[in-house]
Amino acid sequence: MAKVLLVDDEMALTDSLGRVFRLEGHEVVIAGDGAAGYELAIADTYDLFIVDWMLPELSGVDLCQRLRQRGIADRKSTRLNSSH
Repeated sequence: MAKVLLVDDEMALTDSLGRVFRLEGHEVVIAGDGAAGYELAIADTYDLFIVDWMLPELSGVDLCQRLRQRGIADRKSTRLNSSH
């Protein structure tokens, strides 16, 4: 199955979303801010990135741009979300 990186500072959301992905057999890694998400993304390989729009340390938009610039993620593997 897929390896998913969830980056969001709302831990209740990442916990519940992570649980759903795990029940479907996916591996899930969670980061609570953009900088931590970036470090995890460059240290390993992921099939899908789910990133909150507004994050502490590094915004979701900036995180996605950096990952795309480095060739780590593309538009197909990245989902940018906002709860507002």
